[in-house]
Order: sequence, then structure tokens, then C-alpha cells
Amino acid sequence: QIMALLTLLLFGFVASSSAYNNGLARKPPMGFNTWNHWHGSVSSSVLIDVATAFKELGLDASGYRYINTDDGWLNKTRDSNGRQIPGPNFPGGIPHVSQALTELGFGFGIYSAAGLTTCMSRAGTLYHETIDAQAYADWNVSYLKYDDCGEVNFNSYAKFSVMRDAINATGHSMVFSYEPHVPVTIAWPQYVGNSWRTGGDIGSSFSALLREMESVNQWGYATGPGAWGDADMLEVGNPGLSLAEQRSHFALWAAVKSPLLIGNYSTKLGLPCFASAIQRCDDNFCLTGANITEQSTEALAILNNTEIIAINQDALGIQAVKVFAYGHADDVTERDHPLRWAAKANQKHLDNQRTSTSPVPLDANMPFTSCQYTSIDSTQKWTLDRTRLRNGQQCLARVQGDVVVTSDCSDQSSEWLMEGLNQRVTQLRAIDDSGTCLALYSTKVSLEPCKQEPAVCNTTRCANSVLVNQLFYLSNMTDQLISTFTNHSVSPLDNLLSSTSLLVAPCNASDEYQQWGWMGHTLANKGDGRCLTQGLGFEDCSSSSTNWTLASAPGYQLKPEAASDMCVDIYNFTGPGVQLFKCKAPNSGYRGSQNEQFVYDNSTGLMRTNEDESCCGIRSPLCLAQLPTPVPQMVNIPQCLATQPSPAPAQPKIPDLIDSSLPLQVYKGPLANDNFVVIYFNTGSHTTNMSATWSQLGLKADQGYLVRDLYLKQDLGVYGS
Repeated sequence: QIMALLTLLLFGFVASSSAYNNGLARKPPMGFNTWNHWHGSVSSSVLIDVATAFKELGLDASGYRYINTDDGWLNKTRDSNGRQIPGPNFPGGIPHVSQALTELGFGFGIYSAAGLTTCMSRAGTLYHETIDAQAYADWNVSYLKYDDCGEVNFNSYAKFSVMRDAINATGHSMVFSYEPHVPVTIAWPQYVGNSWRTGGDIGSSFSALLREMESVNQWGYATGPGAWGDADMLEVGNPGLSLAEQRSHFALWAAVKSPLLIGNYSTKLGLPCFASAIQRCDDNFCLTGANITEQSTEALAILNNTEIIAINQDALGIQAVKVFAYGHADDVTERDHPLRWAAKANQKHLDNQRTSTSPVPLDANMPFTSCQYTSIDSTQKWTLDRTRLRNGQQCLARVQGDVVVTSDCSDQSSEWLMEGLNQRVTQLRAIDDSGTCLALYSTKVSLEPCKQEPAVCNTTRCANSVLVNQLFYLSNMTDQLISTFTNHSVSPLDNLLSSTSLLVAPCNASDEYQQWGWMGHTLANKGDGRCLTQGLGFEDCSSSSTNWTLASAPGYQLKPEAASDMCVDIYNFTGPGVQLFKCKAPNSGYRGSQNEQFVYDNSTGLMRTNEDESCCGIRSPLCLAQLPTPVPQMVNIPQCLATQPSPAPAQPKIPDLIDSSLPLQVYKGPLANDNFVVIYFNTGSHTTNMSATWSQLGLKADQGYLVRDLYLKQDLGVYGS
């Protein structure tokens, strides 16, 4: 059904080299990550067994060199020295695992998150960057996956720069892979780490693969040696993908220069077993010796295809992008409908982005301005002089209730309590009134009563922080004082997963757009009186496309009558995006079907998530809503303290829009030695021949090209003149 043909042709191109350079990841990292199969149920034996299997299968010889644990390796609390504590599945501690993997010839990769907790509500690294980075260095960690699960309203440039600087300060090099949680094109990702996630979490489904491709396609401007857009871990070898889809998946990931991190069952490993999703959150883990899964010969051949790996590891380091698409938009299977909605939504999102990248101008008298990322001039460079922030002869001070940059650094008004300012994000407290803090808002800088994080956020995942306006970081690498707040907001791609007006939001019984009337088989929204369609849009309630069923799950799964195997699904468990997705059994894998369970409240008309969830950091119920319920916004243009305003950095040029609903898609990317790669990708429901003209590929028709099929590993001949 889905075919990918890779060809190498002659082509010339010039590479870009402006990126974070710690000497590592000059080519996209390759290895293994536990999440796609084991989720949070990892152990030292799993990691060592995976490494042993990799050597037996020849995967190490193909270039896979990192064996990485994801979330679940650590406890919820820290030890008496403030360090993260491995869970009971690591009886020898982390040094034992790291040494064992090193002796097998692999680098050991670890996981943490830029929040008070990780995604599984374990001890996160926020405010502990220095001590955690040193622990990872002491443990000889080679790779850090740094997630963004809690306090996601912090500006990503600020919170991830803290960890970058903490790692650099240890003197121990490790690949720094981070998740900015702002999957839109921004001007700075290549300056912060070796790789960054470009979209949401992947899944072992065709629609999930193409959703991630839609996201990563926009990031080619930033990729290059030392810095790569990460389309998430590989699903090759996992259930849910046909052989052709797995081949397409691997080819596309290789061509866009995504890190290649295997995430399948691997081989000769016992499989984790769980009685329920909640068990998985409680660290229960078992290996069943009888359940031995051998990796398929076909999947192994895909992962060990050195010719395709060579595309990913090409010295030029330039990402392939989609150059055109054609065919009929309705030439898709029923199961692909969520993909088409996502594609249309992504296009709408990009249209909006093209017209909304200019930041809201700050007041010229404000001491904060847009951060510079390269060639940072003296106006944004600050030093910590005991209790003062100094820029030459100027200091940050409080003058008659205002916050200004002044040349008078002699009195108490320019003194602040700012413990740890160059080690973590922290508050700037007035030295003569420690209960008063500096705060940055969209149009003003002010002094206000100091806030503190709720205690519950130390043990349970909190999506947002109440301190977002009051935290700052003085970077040891750039000498910039960066705020965790920014004055320009854009919606993340997750919010626009479907092109419809349906989303989830914090429940509000007085909001008419969250009030629903259940009328037999239809769900009418009080906001405008129309009914929810099976395409997740809204139409007149007489339409047959508005028929739904509620199936007990133990909450209720909302299913289209015409497709009983599909369910309304909250994207990434936290929303606000909503999609149709293949229904999951209540206890199937991590979190089970929790993001598909709803309860209809007759008294309020709310269709809310099941409140019985006691796992995985899901705290308060969300409710189905129709826009114009406000969508939570994310921020992306960082603000820095400066002696004078700076213009906003130029926004990156993103590729021309290609209609993603068209099924026949063509990608092209330059390679070293004047070669290039072309991918013909049929996402439709019928086998078909695909073609492209020389001009569509940007090539000269009067030149000859040697074409090679990288799956067949055969030269197809010379084409052209």
C-alpha cells in the first residue's frame, strides 16, 4: 500500500555550520531508547541485554552506539546529597550499568526533564541542573535526553540553556538532546543542544509517522553538524506498521537527518508484563522468561541497511525536505482520516505562523529586549558582582518603584538577593525587602510579592508554573540574563492537531462551548447548536455524520457509529489537541486508554475526562470544548536584560507550503560529493507509479544522473542526457 523508493542522483549544494558545538553529534546520533516498548518499566538488565543483542545482530557495526534509558529509571525523591536516586530495577546503581555498556562498546544514555518532576512524576531536574549534570558526568553518561514535562510555560530558551551550561561546566561531554515543547519554527534551537524534538510523541501507526514528518519538514534551516531536528524514536519492528510502512519510516527519518534511535522489542529479551497501567507507574516490573520475541528478519534488514544509514550520516548534514505533492486528496483509506485532518491543520498553522512572527514591541524604557543568539553584543552581557548585576558601569536597580538600568551602582537600590542566578532559574529579590521580587510581563517590568511553587508540584507533574514571570537565569556561556517569560505567544502544533474546532480545556461549567446535549446518537454543542461530526467538525444535527456511540471502558469511549474501532482521543494525554485514533483497551500499555475515557455529566452538560485516573501525572479533569474556548498559548521569543533595545532576531525561512492532503509526495535532499537523495512516497490507498520531472526536482534535463535504489541496492542506470 505504501512504497518508498530512494535514489541517489548528482547534485551540488552548500552546507551551513552555525550550530551548538561541543564536539559531539557531528552526524545524527544512532542507538536505542527504551520508551517505545518498555515505557517507564526499565531496568539495568534490560539495558545490558539490549546492548548484548545489538552486538549479536551487528547493529553496533552499522553505527548504533548509544543505549539510552528513558523515564522510569529514577525515584520520586532525592538522596541526602540532593542527587537523583535510581529505582529498585537498578540494584547496582547507575555506575554499574554505565560501566557494563562501556565495556560492551556502547555509550550510556540517561533521561531527565526540565520540570520539578518528569513525565512519570519522578524527581525532575528543574532547580537541580548543576548537581544532576555533575552526577551524569560522574556516571560517565554519554547522552542526555532532556524532556519538557512540567512547568512547560517557562520559556524554553531559558530553561534548556541552564542545562546546556551545567553540562559544559562539568568538563564531561555528552550529547544533549532536548524537547523545547514549542514545535514551531524558532530562531534558536541549534544553539542550545545537539538535537531537539520537532513535534509530539510518535506512535506505532501510519498517521503518527506522517504527523511527525509534517513537523520535522519545517526545521531544515536549523539542522547541520552538531545540531539535528529529532522526529522521535524509531518504530521499526513494533506492531502496528506494515513492512512497507516500516521501510518508508526508516527512509524518511534517515533523509531528514533525524537521530536514529531504535525503539522496538529488540531480540532475545523478556517482555515486561503488567496487570494495569497504574502498576507501570508504581515501578512494578517483571520479565517473563517464556515470552521471548525474536526480531523479524525484515525489520533487522531495514535497521541494518547501511546504504540508507549512509544518507543519515552523510558528511554534508543537510536535511531533505518535501518539494512537491500530487494526486487526489480523497485517495486515502478510512484509517488515514485523522492524518488528513492533521495535515490540513498543520497547513493552517503554518499559514498563521507566516503572518504572526513579529514580536509585540516592548516599551523602549523597559530594561528587557529580544535575546540575541549569535554575535551577542555588549548591551546584553552581564556579570554577577556579589549582589549586583553589572554591565560595565551600569546596574539593574529599583528607582522610585520602577525597575531600570542605571549608571548609579552605589546605593542599595541596585542590590539584589539572587542566590544561584548563574546555576539555575531563580528569583531576583530586593535586598531591602526579600518578599518583593522582580517580575516581567508582556508590557511591563514591575516589583511584586514573591511567589512560590505549590508543594504538590514537587511530587506530581504540574503543567504550568506560577513563577513564570519571576524567574531569571544568568548564562555562563553567553553572559545573558534570560527571563523565563516572553512577550510573544504562538500556539504549539499540538493545539492544532486537527483542523476542527474541537479541543479539550480545563473544565468550566459556565462556558457554553463546553456544554453538550446528548440526544440519542448526537452530541450538540450549546455554543452554536450544531452537532459534532465524525470528522470532528460541526454540522447540522440532522446529518448522518453526527452519529456517535458511547461505549463503557470503564469511563466511556466516544466512537463514530461508522467506525466503531476509532475513538475520540486526547492528543499526548494532555491536549488540547483532539483526534480520532484507533481505540485502545483499558489496560493496554502505558496509561492504557485514559486519554479516551469520558464521563457525560447530565447536570452540567460537560463531557469530561474520567476522574478516576490515578496515574502518570494527570491531575485535573479536562472537558471537550468547541472553539472559541481560549486555547492555552506557548511562548517562544526569549527576553534578555539589556542596556538598550535590540530588534527581534530574523525569523527563520520555512519551506514553501506543500498540500499535505495530497497522497503522492516527493522529498529531496543534497548529499556530499554532489549527490542527492530523492524519496517517492505514496501515502494513498492504492499502489501506483510515481514520477517527477527534472524541473520539479530542480535539476537540469541536459545532464546525466546515475540512479540507485537503496532498498534493492541496485543501480538503475543513467537517466537524462
